[in-house]
Amino acid sequence: MSESADRSSFGKRISRREALSTGAKIGLAAGLGLVVGALGGYFGGTLIRPATVTETVTVPTTITSTVTKTVSVTTPTTGVEKLTIEEWLKDIARPFRGTTIRIVTESTPPSAWVNRVLVPEFEELTGIKVEMELLGWDDVLRKALLDIEGRSGVYDLYYIDELEVMATFFDKGGIVDIYEFMETKADLVYPEFDLPDLIPVPYFTYEGKLAGIPFEFFLRLYTYRKDLFNDPTERRNFEKKYGWELAPPKTWDEYEQIAEFFTRSPDLYGHITMPSP
Repeated sequence: MSESADRSSFGKRISRREALSTGAKIGLAAGLGLVVGALGGYFGGTLIRPATVTETVTVPTTITSTVTKTVSVTTPTTGVEKLTIEEWLKDIARPFRGTTIRIVTESTPPSAWVNRVLVPEFEELTGIKVEMELLGWDDVLRKALLDIEGRSGVYDLYYIDELEVMATFFDKGGIVDIYEFMETKADLVYPEFDLPDLIPVPYFTYEGKLAGIPFEFFLRLYTYRKDLFNDPTERRNFEKKYGWELAPPKTWDEYEQIAEFFTRSPDLYGHITMPSP
């Protein structure tokens, strides 16, 4: 280990476009690392279901992290030719050809695509077999809990989309802290992999531990009534009250002002949300 670095800056940065196109391969590579790294056969994958709506804009979310623990990582030597993730996978997997990675996952279009498209590509590159069980969410949770509580080690990766479940898995000692894995098995971490460039890291942490990286991610969407937003009287009254032109919000302050403005008795609500059960 040659250099101390904060947990928010592992390795070089990878572009968001490249991260999205290779995220599932990194996830499979992490599964490989856990299998060959003799870390007990457990790994937490936190994954979020997608949703579709009609009239939407994205609302940014700001999350503050209080995790300050540092770890040591090896910095790649300057001037070394950068490997693509495909080249890196092929090279690092040579000693582990014939290994099997087992994943239990919710059956969604993204996971089906990973199984149909990326798994064969990963297997061809690495010589490592990947077995994915695509099930209903309840069955995924049941099988994962049985695997953890029985310490059977049937699965190497879990597809779980509830943070409360992730916390339960950690409390039961059933999944590996990715921070710890990246520190102790740095040679099995893709050198261009940069966590904060891929995900909002605090969203996937529990008590300072990192549980997973996404194969898919739920978009935070803002749905609004265009007839109200385009109404001349509404627009004029809104700007008079708040001092800015009515438009879909870009900050939480704007969101709250719009919600307040359109909340009117008895049956107009400026804000509606769907909480998780």
